[in-house]
Amino acid sequence: MASLYLAMSCPQVPEGTRLLEIGGPLLVFLVISAGILAGVAILILYIRTLRRALERCCPASRAMSPDAVWLLLIPIFSVVWRFFVVLRLATSLGNEFRHRKVPNADPELGKTVGLAMCVLPLVILLSAVAGAGAVQTLVRGVL
Repeated sequence: MASLYLAMSCPQVPEGTRLLEIGGPLLVFLVISAGILAGVAILILYIRTLRRALERCCPASRAMSPDAVWLLLIPIFSVVWRFFVVLRLATSLGNEFRHRKVPNADPELGKTVGLAMCVLPLVILLSAVAGAGAVQTLVRGVL
């Protein structure tokens, strides 16, 4: 009688839900891993493009070594190194255009866009930190 009562009071879990219990976190892990791998692949292609641009400049025009752009793969260091790469690549391109006697309205081609690309992630990060601080202050004020 007790086993009948237990069977009636405990709902039966379908067999497929066990797979969902395991598969849910695994799916989240796989999606996040795929996103990280896609981001790294895009970063590698971007760095390769920067390296090719520097390689195509004559050595006298280069403000940095083409292989130095691979330092952008170092996570924390790259936040600062991006600024150096942008400034030196813009200088290298300007030098190369002058060397080839190509008329160019902008003496440091790509500098403005490159610096914006360096600064905007920092602005987003700082605003997220400031936003989190504002939420904490609001929660503390309510409590």
